[in-house]
Order: sequence, then C-alpha cells, then structure tokens
Amino acid sequence: MSLEVRTFAPQHRTSESMCVDDIFGALGMEYSLLRESLGGVDMDNTMFDADLGRRVFLRKLADPSLWRRFDIKRFSSLLLPINYRTVFHSREKGSAICRVDGVEKDITGLSPELCGIILALWRDIVALYNYRKTPEEKEKMPDEDFPLENPVVNEFARKMIELDRIIMEIDHILAPLFNNELLLRTRFLAGLNVEKVKVLTKEVMMLRTGDPHSMFTLRTFDENTATGVGNPNQRLSLPDLVLPQVVMVNDLIRRLVSRLFYEYGSDLRVVTTNHQSIAGTAVRHSPYADIKNSKKDGVIGSLLCGTKTRLKAKTDGLPLFGPQKAEVMQNIALRTGRKFLFAFGDSVKNDTPMGIQALVNGGVFGIVGDDYDDTREAFEPVLVRQLKKAGVIPETAGESLDPHPGIALRIWFLKMEPRENEFRMPPSL
Repeated sequence: MSLEVRTFAPQHRTSESMCVDDIFGALGMEYSLLRESLGGVDMDNTMFDADLGRRVFLRKLADPSLWRRFDIKRFSSLLLPINYRTVFHSREKGSAICRVDGVEKDITGLSPELCGIILALWRDIVALYNYRKTPEEKEKMPDEDFPLENPVVNEFARKMIELDRIIMEIDHILAPLFNNELLLRTRFLAGLNVEKVKVLTKEVMMLRTGDPHSMFTLRTFDENTATGVGNPNQRLSLPDLVLPQVVMVNDLIRRLVSRLFYEYGSDLRVVTTNHQSIAGTAVRHSPYADIKNSKKDGVIGSLLCGTKTRLKAKTDGLPLFGPQKAEVMQNIALRTGRKFLFAFGDSVKNDTPMGIQALVNGGVFGIVGDDYDDTREAFEPVLVRQLKKAGVIPETAGESLDPHPGIALRIWFLKMEPRENEFRMPPSL
C-alpha cells in the first residue's frame, strides 16, 4: 500500500503529497542504508492522539488510595515544595531576585499574575484534599466508590490538572532556577510500586468508547465554597474541562512505523518524558507492541528514584526532555553501530533537538500535527535557527527552508489520524 506524506519542500506547500518510497529514492536513501538505520519516536501526541501521561495521572487522581497515602503536610509539600512556593510568593509581590538553595536567582521571567494563580491553585487543592479526608466526607462517599463523581474530588482533579498544565507551560523558566529538578506529575506516584503504575496504565489503554468513565467532565462547584473549602474571595473558578479517556492511535504513525520496522528493518525506539513504566505498558498494549518486545530498551522513559516496590517523588537523573532525547538516541546509535536517521514528534521544544540530530545525520524529521500551515509556522523558524547553529545551512541564509529543498524534503508533516486503540493489532501496512 502506498504511504504518502507532505514535506516542507516548496512543491508541497499546497495539498500535494509524495510517496515515502519516492522520497527515499529522491534522497538516495537505499535499502541497505535504511536497514542499518535507527529511529526515535515520541509517544504523547505522536504515537497516540493526546497526552497519555495525563490520562494515567487523572486515573491516579481517581484512585481512592491517593486519599489514604499522604497526610496533609506531606501532600501540600509534594504538590508545591517550599522552595517553589518561596519563588512564586516573591515574584507575586514583584521581586526580581529570589534566593534559591543559597544562590540569588533572577526570577523576572515569571509573570507575577501567573505566580498568584499558581499559589491560589495550591491553596484550593490543599483545602479540597484536607476536606476530603474528614470523617463526614468519607462517610458520604466510601473509598470503594468511584471518587471523581464526588464534587470535592472532581474539583480537586480539575485544579490538579490546571496546576500541572501551568507548571509544564513554564518549565523552561523553572528548570534553570531549580537545577533541572522539574515538578513532573510523576511525583504523585510516590509510594506506589511499579506494578500498580502498570495496572493504572493498562486500565487506560483498555478503555473503549461507551465504557463507563471513558470520558470525564471536571469543573468547580459552588457547593464546595459553601462547605468552607477555600476562601470564597480568593477561590478560583475554572471553566469546565471535558477529557476523553479512550486512547486513540495515530494511524499514520502506526503505518509509517510498520513500514520502517517490518519492511525496511530500521531499529526503532520509543523515547518519552513519561515514566518508564507508563510508557512501556502503554506501548505493550497497543499496535506498537513489537517495538517494546523486540529489545530490552525498546521503550525509554524518565525514571523515579526508589525501588520496584516503592517509588519516590524525585526523578532519577534528568527527565527525558528535548536535549536528553537527542543524546539518548545518539548514544544508542554509537552502541549499536546504526545511524540515527529518523525522529518523529510533535513538540517544538521537546522533539526538535532529536529532529535536528536526525537531519544533521542526513535523515528525516517527521512532525505530527493537525494542520500543515500551523505546524510549519511553528517549526520552520526554530528549525532554520538550529540548522544554522549546526552548520547545515549558512548563517547568512534567510528564515525560510525554500532555498534548501534537499533539507526541506527530509522534514515531513504527518497529519494526526486518530483511530481507536486495538490491543495487539496486527502490523498491517
């Protein structure tokens, strides 16, 4: 079956697409080269249609054990450690400098208004968590019930998701302040064993359209203010958030991975910021399972300190963000003797470094998106700057890839084609 994609080459600015095999031919990428190639594939919003880690996170928020594992002091510290709160308080008050771990740091990159919202979310979430643990609230909704139906837990989850979204949005500002120790949502896996994480992930992967809890609506409730949760004058109201939970596979990536993996013999790895156990379980329960099963390091994710029986909140080493993904793939290439030629992802920040490395090596960067023009507008300026920095195109070149058709032909737009996940679907092309 013909597999066609649009590239960043000038002739593909319209709807015209090109067969992958023809692109390989035009680039002189012979079968022998492809057979010795290595590829790295991002997971969230690339292999699957959305942030799978967030879906597992929401599953964790709905897990009754969450309300038993932490006392209020431990939970509030885990939610927003004191050093983060100090920085946010300082910036909210207008300070430009804050002492972090004994060193004065410039915090002007943070918005005072946003810091105020973060602290308000922290206060509301802690108040909701504390109220949910009261005897009266426990009696109203026993732990064995599905807790997201409860207004207190529902609003708690809504505000947890919002805080996570904001922290992830400003992580590039927070990273230098805290020596790259970012507040990943995986910290709420603390105290769990690895098997429990795998169970939560499998529950998400096995959901089908129409199943109970295949879609959540999260909101804030006026009745929670009436119960004394949070200061009515400070408490945040947020818009309703509808979160589909059924995992959709990106069918174009599935077919492309199948072509590279089964027909050309390329050696592929899934490289993701998600926790290793989440990523490995998700891939194993999807059409991409053979990537996981073909080798021990088929799926590479971030790790937490601790043991298999008890995870800790702190990340073991740096989380696998952009530069780390590129470094991991280059190290695998050196170890296996293969050439890193394929990178697939959706994020300008987290996947471009891996894509640039593949392009520098003479390979392909496949970018997943919903709209060709929007995707090109977001990525092209960054790619041009990074390719100049890498010496691939001259420093004096303009800001467009049009004068560099050979490179542009190796940058692919891969439209998201969501299709409901089918466990262990045959690797048909």
